[in-house]
Amino acid sequence: MDALTVSGALPLPALLGLVALVVLVTAILMLRISSRLAAETGLASDAEVLASDTGQNRVARLEDPALGLRGQPDYLLRESVGLLGRRKIVPVEVKPTRQRREPYEGDVMQLVVYMLLVRRKFGRKFAGYGYIRYRDRTFKVKLTPELEASCLAYADLVREARRLGSHDLESLPLPCRCGRCP
Repeated sequence: MDALTVSGALPLPALLGLVALVVLVTAILMLRISSRLAAETGLASDAEVLASDTGQNRVARLEDPALGLRGQPDYLLRESVGLLGRRKIVPVEVKPTRQRREPYEGDVMQLVVYMLLVRRKFGRKFAGYGYIRYRDRTFKVKLTPELEASCLAYADLVREARRLGSHDLESLPLPCRCGRCP
């Protein structure tokens, strides 16, 4: 008996070679699938979903009392950032029916709120950017001092309008609300 066999089947070296081939083919298929997903969504193929507003790991409402902001992003991802590939947290807002070359300003402001809240909660683990996902494309939005100032100024205007009672902001037929929103 030259080679080891397993129960009269293939010799052990041939069996190990077959297992290695199956593992290699599976790895190649998984890499192709993740690359295609990254190309289709614009999101990193190594991104890990930490939480979502659907499913098991629900996103808890984030709050920053100092800024007077609160919100709940659709997803929180952890993805590799920079040359060192450090894992950072990224908020994602999904608008599945929207199609545009550029994101709506209101969608950007909504994401900026989430970025500020993620920065407040996670500190240095925040990636410094977030994503807006439309039906056919993904926009990467970097948190800049200008966007932060615009967002906070807009939030102040909303609070002032509520204080004056000139508008019932919750009942306004806002164009950004879909039929499913209350």
